[in-house]
Amino acid sequence: MERDPYGDAADVGRDHARDLGDEPPPAYRDAPPDVLAPIDESAPVSGHVPAPERSGPSLADSPEHDWSAASSLLYPAFRPLGTHGLPIEQFDPETLAAQSTTSHSQPIVDEGPCDLPVVYAMAAGGFDVIVNGDHLLSWGVAPSELQDAALRNLAAWSASAPWTDEASGDRRLLSSDSGDGWDASRILLPDVREHLAREPFDLVLLDLGLPGEDGLHLTRWLREHWHGAIIIVTGRGEPVDRVVGLELGADDYVAKPFDLRELLARVRAVLRRAQGTGQPSTAASSVLAFAGFRLDTKARTLRREDGTDVLLTNGEYELLLAFVQAPHKVQTRDELLNATHGRDAGPYDKTIDVQVVRLRRKIERDAAQPELIKAVRGAGYVWTADVRRDNPRQA
Repeated sequence: MERDPYGDAADVGRDHARDLGDEPPPAYRDAPPDVLAPIDESAPVSGHVPAPERSGPSLADSPEHDWSAASSLLYPAFRPLGTHGLPIEQFDPETLAAQSTTSHSQPIVDEGPCDLPVVYAMAAGGFDVIVNGDHLLSWGVAPSELQDAALRNLAAWSASAPWTDEASGDRRLLSSDSGDGWDASRILLPDVREHLAREPFDLVLLDLGLPGEDGLHLTRWLREHWHGAIIIVTGRGEPVDRVVGLELGADDYVAKPFDLRELLARVRAVLRRAQGTGQPSTAASSVLAFAGFRLDTKARTLRREDGTDVLLTNGEYELLLAFVQAPHKVQTRDELLNATHGRDAGPYDKTIDVQVVRLRRKIERDAAQPELIKAVRGAGYVWTADVRRDNPRQA
């Protein structure tokens, strides 16, 4: 560069040492620039690289902005218990639209079997895009349209994906090896649930180390929707794993490694117990009738007067039994927890409150305004309906 010939100022002029020869020739203005004149994109500017021509569809045409493209890509997917998000029944487009400067990135969460959260996903290469409130606002669709599209796609996939139901000796095998990742979600389809309900399985040997799904969640779902025997067979041998498995409804728990003769003996013992208590009793004292329901304490079944069954978990059954065995009596949370779980409640234990909410959903006409199970402030709960012993009816 050249030195300032008039004093101690900084260097001026062209930097010849760093000159790459690509600088445009100097231009001198004889008039001020017209700020309203259109921009000449071809004018040479130092360091300027023209933007590449856009090719392909615009961002507005992507599935995240185009419902017609997204509707064919959506599938329901399970998420672990405790997953946070926006419950689908609370989605209010007007409220969210009014908060236009706020991002609504929480996933839309639906309720699936066993209270497992269900989200809605779009496959995007190596990852899934989980639908959130912003997506629904962008698409301009209602939550019911999202649900319908996802289940329609799942049903179409299920109709062509492998579905094996075969007999092997005394065992029945129900399996699928599609590898598409939607196998677990199949149980959301009514025809799959009906198929599982029809099959006469007596006992399930369940390994907790299932690929792609938590075996404990499956244990809970089986106990809620099926009355057969469950033996957990797994490499998890810690006491806490045994306790959780049995609390969720397993009839026995066998840790690996084990002797096959021991496993066979346990299978026979569990089946003997199931056969001994699994048939409805003919004794009048085994059936309790109340408020349009009939509870068979031998078969551990609850049935409405129209003959439809109400599926109860072990915890819900034990809680209902504790209520109907002491009608019109206020029972504390400690008493109910002892009757259902054999322990007292801790200072922050909400186990009974959660189970009461779930039981109300199954037996009350309106769970928000319960008539059968009333809360007594500062005391506990009381069963308000009359209960009588009745003769069992043949199914």
